[in-house]
Amino acid sequence: MIRNYFKVAIRNITRNKLMSSLNIMGLAIGLSAALVISLIVQYEFGFDKHYADVDRLYRVVMHMRFAETDFHNGGVPVPLQKVAKNEVSGLEKATPVFQEFSFEKVSLEKPGTSDKIELKKRPRVALVEEDYFQMFDKKFLAGSASGMDSIPNLVVLNETTAKLYYPQLPLDRVPGSVFYYNDTLLMKVAGVMADEKHSTDIDTRELVSMPTSKSAGLYNYSDADGQWGSVSSNNQFYLKLAKNSNPDAVTKQLQGLLTKYKKPEPGVDPKKNFSKFNLQPVTDMHFNENYGASADLGTMKGLMILAGFLLLL
Repeated sequence: MIRNYFKVAIRNITRNKLMSSLNIMGLAIGLSAALVISLIVQYEFGFDKHYADVDRLYRVVMHMRFAETDFHNGGVPVPLQKVAKNEVSGLEKATPVFQEFSFEKVSLEKPGTSDKIELKKRPRVALVEEDYFQMFDKKFLAGSASGMDSIPNLVVLNETTAKLYYPQLPLDRVPGSVFYYNDTLLMKVAGVMADEKHSTDIDTRELVSMPTSKSAGLYNYSDADGQWGSVSSNNQFYLKLAKNSNPDAVTKQLQGLLTKYKKPEPGVDPKKNFSKFNLQPVTDMHFNENYGASADLGTMKGLMILAGFLLLL
């Protein structure tokens, strides 16, 4: 029976070669386009979903209202990052990230000389603490993140950057090596981590120890203790909640810190002007346009509809 179906199909194809060719070509194009679209959609929806405890990972963000206008910010006041660790319960880990900072150039000393080799690279770095590496499942190929909380001028490189800076060295010999940012800031490599293989918005290739902010004059966190009204999207704060911890309860505690430490502004009506903390799941970061999304959810939905339409043609 099936053999007869094939015979009839082949007979019809050979009898109407032009129309059959057009139909087959259209089917092939439609299937190929639908496949490409599905791969794009799968990639975009896979951002930051690979972490071991992803359901407990959050970024603290802010919703503010001034002069009857709403603002959203992915950053928080610097003092929150210090106070929350001591005064908020329900946290397993908490780590600040000062991101999107860049240096003009990188230079290394030639072996056996005092001459410097300048690399044609403008690195983008982030200032982090040790907990960052555990929260986001960073795998070390050499060295470690030890000292990132307390020692200035340490840096962790990813594998690609380590090979770029030290092509003559095996990875296990890269920790302990030094290089310069902007010719004057001497950095020591603490470790080499594996390149990120998954799609993520939390991917920086050079991670610098937090105390470097003071030693390099980048940002002195110790001078920001009272600056509860100052918010920059570069000052980000990530939390890993304890098991069975309630996100709403943690949010309430964070808001309590703002009430406790932020001084009221004279002449400002708190009902019309306010600042609120929210917990944003890291899986929400890729599409949430309120906090600088890197992809558009509407576009992805449109592509999915288009793929379905192509399959029906």
